[in-house]
Amino acid sequence: MLTNDKTRQVLAVFPTNYDTAILEAFHNTFPNRPLFPKLIHAVHVPADPALLPPSLQVVGINIDDSDDFPCVVNSIRRMALLRSLHLKSFLEISDEDITGIMENREALTELTLQILITWTQLHSVQQCANLRSLSICVRNIVIPDGWDKSLQIHLPHLETLRVVGDALDIVPLIQHAQLHPKAAISFHVTSPSANESFSTLIHAICGSVAPTLNSLTITDGYGVMSIHSATDPQSIGFDVLRPLFHLKQLNRLVLNLDVPISFSGMEILDLLSGLPEIRELNLIPHRGWDWRREIPFLSPSHLIYFAQAAPQLRYLGIEVDENWRDLHNEMISFRSKSCLETLHVGRSELTVTDGDEDMDEDIFVTLRQIFPGLRKIEFVGVEGVGVSRQGRTEADVMIWRRIARLVAKYSK
Repeated sequence: MLTNDKTRQVLAVFPTNYDTAILEAFHNTFPNRPLFPKLIHAVHVPADPALLPPSLQVVGINIDDSDDFPCVVNSIRRMALLRSLHLKSFLEISDEDITGIMENREALTELTLQILITWTQLHSVQQCANLRSLSICVRNIVIPDGWDKSLQIHLPHLETLRVVGDALDIVPLIQHAQLHPKAAISFHVTSPSANESFSTLIHAICGSVAPTLNSLTITDGYGVMSIHSATDPQSIGFDVLRPLFHLKQLNRLVLNLDVPISFSGMEILDLLSGLPEIRELNLIPHRGWDWRREIPFLSPSHLIYFAQAAPQLRYLGIEVDENWRDLHNEMISFRSKSCLETLHVGRSELTVTDGDEDMDEDIFVTLRQIFPGLRKIEFVGVEGVGVSRQGRTEADVMIWRRIARLVAKYSK
């Protein structure tokens, strides 16, 4: 029970199985009165007017019944100071309900619509003139007939955009909406398998973002919403990414896909050279299915080349094979200027034999030579291993865990 006045103002989290009888009793005793009249921050709130006072500034609402829409719309309209809204529903919401919520939203700076949004609903978002962060889900979004520039969506202060959906649904959205986020854009794509659709997405991104964009994330969208379109896995080649070279200011690039990425070490070096401001590069696949193992891992020796080509990197996510002994000769005269702090090795495999009791210490020493400022090792645990090309085992994971502990210990 929340009894402290300050707590009541700051936060209320209600489980989905809350006792409706309590609220019904409260409504009968105090009709048209909010349960917490001074509440300013509420998340996972059911659509009940007693839990949605006008004082709210940050709110996350789950709508499970279409009869609740009028209550939600009316309650939000009274929240004059609302600055962050997260609306979640798997039901179809009318254009009228969404446009009604967006009216007079000058204070709103953060908006998450975890609904299947229509073009009319998206267009109404521009009423939130000071919006800085927008997150939306799209599926089969229909662009109006006779589209012209008057239908573009103007959000002059938008800094961050996150879109969940099929690649072929996202493309017309970003081409026509022209949202131009200034800082970061994130796409959670449910079916980027075909090179053609992924290439179309990359070209659309590069033609539709602001020149100040510094962060691009494209990752698998499974589990975010049930809008999966199944396709046969095909690898994505390096040429698909060449348009990104025009984004010279990009300092963060994350590609965590369920589609195998077929890059050679030299192609990744080209990518690093083409993005001179890059500080974070993450190419770790989202999952570890067997067909991904048809794409060979890079040799650990490529880590030396990456350290030389991009000493400014702070974060690198790349999978390498087990040939760590190949580095010995190359390490003799190597002097690193790398600033890397975090290395994510994903599902990188190791060949463990009876004579490799000190493998973890050997790899740790090598990594510290390549990356003197290394502070953290990240890896995929045994639960995310999948079926590997060489039968990656729990022993591999244990060695990476010991290496990670050594890095953490000696980075203090």
